[in-house]
Formats: sequence, structure tokens, C-alpha cells
Amino acid sequence: MSLLATMFPMARRSLWAAAKVQPQAQRHCLGSAFACRDRFLPVCRGHARATATATAVPRTQPGMCFEVVPIEGRGFAAVATRDLALGEIILAETPVLSCRTDEPGEAWREMLYAEFERLTPEAQAEVMALHDTLITKPEKSVEGILFTNAIGRQLAKFDMALLLKVSRFNHSCSPNVEQSWDEDAGQAHLIAAEPISAGEELFTHYVELREPRKERQQKLLEGYGFVCDCRACRTSDVETSDRRRVRLKRLDEDIRKKGPKDVVTGLKMVNKALELYDKEGLHMSGFRKWHCRSAAEFSLRIGELFQSSRWARKAADYSRLAHGPQHRDTKFLVEFSKDPSSQMESRTDFIRNASVYVILFAAIGVIYTLWQVLQASFPRTMAMLGL
Repeated sequence: MSLLATMFPMARRSLWAAAKVQPQAQRHCLGSAFACRDRFLPVCRGHARATATATAVPRTQPGMCFEVVPIEGRGFAAVATRDLALGEIILAETPVLSCRTDEPGEAWREMLYAEFERLTPEAQAEVMALHDTLITKPEKSVEGILFTNAIGRQLAKFDMALLLKVSRFNHSCSPNVEQSWDEDAGQAHLIAAEPISAGEELFTHYVELREPRKERQQKLLEGYGFVCDCRACRTSDVETSDRRRVRLKRLDEDIRKKGPKDVVTGLKMVNKALELYDKEGLHMSGFRKWHCRSAAEFSLRIGELFQSSRWARKAADYSRLAHGPQHRDTKFLVEFSKDPSSQMESRTDFIRNASVYVILFAAIGVIYTLWQVLQASFPRTMAMLGL
């Protein structure tokens, strides 16, 4: 799931406490005629573009397959300039600001402003042109812009990255773009989650998608200042959609917590989750990758090497679509699929080594007990022998 705002709710809440959603920010149309989907970064910013000047936003750059254009009543939006294939990398961007720390308290704020001061005046101006939904006075703040636009990388207690181009992509509860962080490359990637036609708007997402519409809209209104009007929110059968999404979130939790304890049930839950993603039209390969990897591990636990390899191949295929072929997850899953037994051997080695230690400590305990018995009986034995 994840967004910096959801990763660090207390920090965001302290900034948001005094903020008020302006009337013009209440409405935010994000509808689209095409199916969208979900991933783990912020994506809803129609009004955010509306407050930035058009001159501050580059329309497109050579080699790019999208352009950022103004849309009446909605500010700016990213639109495909050509047809995009499923799994195609739309954008690979290095953060303009990056902040990662395990230190408690306000250490992140000091680090953030130190990073901001190191930027060129031009880069600082581009950062300040982004929207700030936490604004409580005439001036924007760097931390407000951070919590409105940054992505969470989840590699430390506070771990954020602010990306200028990624911040221009709007939100949909059924996005057509998946966001991924590649730690080895130090970049965020935006990848087509489904085939996209030229002229269609590109959407990512800002909040957990596997929640009912009311909760999604409440979080978007409180956190970003708009009411979502995407295709998923405009569906005529909200009750069915909500039921599927709530079930998907529950299945995700159960697969993580209950699956390892009952692998047969865990495999059934994985199959059910994959079925519900298709029915709901959530084309998030990252979700599917995780579930298929879980199924591969479940199969391995019961010695089904062929099934484990099959699930690992599926997970690797979804990882390519979600992250690209060079991502560390993709590489790991490819190797896993080739030889699941290597994973089993590592676990077997651990169990074997643990067993050796258990036996050793048990033997030491037995020897110690015998020694205590001998010590207690030694004087009596000597007396009986008349010594």
C-alpha cells in the first residue's frame, strides 16, 4: 500500500490538524473511460495542478510517452501521447528530494530542509510549484508539499522520496498505472498496468484501494482535498464493488497471517484473491505477485516442488509487469522458479542446524543431571565401602 501519508500518519496528522480544505478543492473529477488500477504511491492531484502555474509544468520531453497538459476545471493531468503496452515503463525518475532516517522525533524535518537547501534555485522553484494540501497560511511549506506528493519507500522508520514528474499523475481508485520503487536503481518507475491508448489520462493511486468507496473518498477528501469521481467511484453497483474490495483486503491479511499455518487453506485464499482482482478490474500486478509468491512458499512447505515452481513463475511474470525485469524481486523469483528446492534446502539446513543444537543442549542437561546424582550418592557409597 503503500504513500508517505499512510506510512507516517502521526506526522501528517500534526501538519493537517490546523489545515482547512478550501471550497474550490472540494470537487476533483478524475473519471476516465478506461479501466484503472492500484499500487502503492500517491496519485490523485487534479486540483494540485490547478494551483500551479502552467509555465511551471513542462508539457513533455524528448523520448517521453506522455505529456502533462492543463484540463479545464481539473488543473493538470498526464496523458499518453502514444499507445502503451501492458508492463511498459512509462517513467523512470530519480527523486528531487530524498529523506531516510531511523532517528526519532523531528529528525526527518531537519534532514528534509537540509536537502531542500542543497537544491538549485530552479529545482526549489519546481518543488514549490507542487500542491500543498496542508497549507494553513498564505505560504506553502516544504513538509506540506512532501506529505501531499511524496512516495513512501518503507526501508526505514521515515523514508520518503519526492518526484517532480510522478507528482503530476492524478488518482483513480482503478488506476491504469502501477508505481514501483527500485532501490538498486534509486528510481521510481511508473509502469502501464494495462494496455493504454494514446490520448488516455494516466492514473496512479493515493490511498489503499481495497477499501469501500466511502472510506476511500473520506481519506482522499481529508488528505488531498477532493472528492474522487473516478470510474470505480461512479459505478452503479457500489455494494458489489465494496464487498469485493473489502474481501480482498481481508484475504490479503489472512494469506499473510493464517496461510503459513494452514497452507492448503492459504492456497485456496490465493486463488480466490486472484479471481476477485479480475472481477473488480484491479490490474495491480504487484498485488498478484505477492499472492503468487505466497502460494509458491505454501506449496514448498508441503513438498509440492512442481506446484511451487509454477507459482513462482507466475509471481516472476507479475513482478516483471509490476517492477520490470531488472528489479531484485523479479530476479529472485526467476531463480526461485528454476529451483524451488534451493529454498527448501536453506530451510532444511536451518531446521537441521537447530535440531543439532537442541540435541546438544539436551545431552548437556542429561550429563549435568547425572553428575548431580553422582555427587549426592558419592558419600553414601564411600561409607558403605568403609572408606
